[in-house]
Amino acid sequence: MKFNSIFMHGRRDPVGFLKTLLLLPKFIRLTFRLLLDKRVPLFPKIILIITLIYVVSPMDFIPEILLPIIGYSDDLLFLIFATKYFFKSTPESVMNEHVAAIEGRKSTA
Repeated sequence: MKFNSIFMHGRRDPVGFLKTLLLLPKFIRLTFRLLLDKRVPLFPKIILIITLIYVVSPMDFIPEILLPIIGYSDDLLFLIFATKYFFKSTPESVMNEHVAAIEGRKSTA
């Protein structure tokens, strides 16, 4: 499974979780590249940044000290939804360009 297939075409694989975990460094690079790109809308960038601040801040809706497993789940859910919104709001041509650059090939756009 290639990096491009996960983020661009939405393919799923039974062992996709482990393969996706191995692609986490590329995913993080893509996120930072898109945050710095002026062609990506500002509002999704703000939502993602606020979510990242919430995840690392000590304040939570459900404290990790009281409910360890459930306490981290709200952080994870916010992060998943904000990231999904961020990627869906990014123009496809911009996404293709950055994914191609990360994979080390020329963009088709």
